[in-house]
Amino acid sequence: MQFFLIYDDTGNYLRVVFDPAEVLPGEYVFDHQLTEEELIQNFPNYIPQAWVAVQQRARSALITSDGVFIRCGKANKPFPQDWWDYVEALRAIVRTRNGDVNLIMPTPPPYPPET
Repeated sequence: MQFFLIYDDTGNYLRVVFDPAEVLPGEYVFDHQLTEEELIQNFPNYIPQAWVAVQQRARSALITSDGVFIRCGKANKPFPQDWWDYVEALRAIVRTRNGDVNLIMPTPPPYPPET
């Protein structure tokens, strides 16, 4: 029995169908499970798994930076510019759809004194 694998426009696997007539608009049909390389080639909106891991590290670092921001507020100290720059570098990683998976993550600045 022939079957087809259905993917959405970002390369996410959705389901299996046995009748091609069941394919909905905006879905893509393949006769095999796509490899990472095929997903990258066929779906411009696909985010490679290796880049997703880099983004996850950046998101974790952003959570830590939120704690520094709160510490500064509680100590009635301004959030230092080097921390703003660090946060912006992390946000740029999170916003980017695809990038160099060997990227060296930005280094967090020292904690602000008296916080």
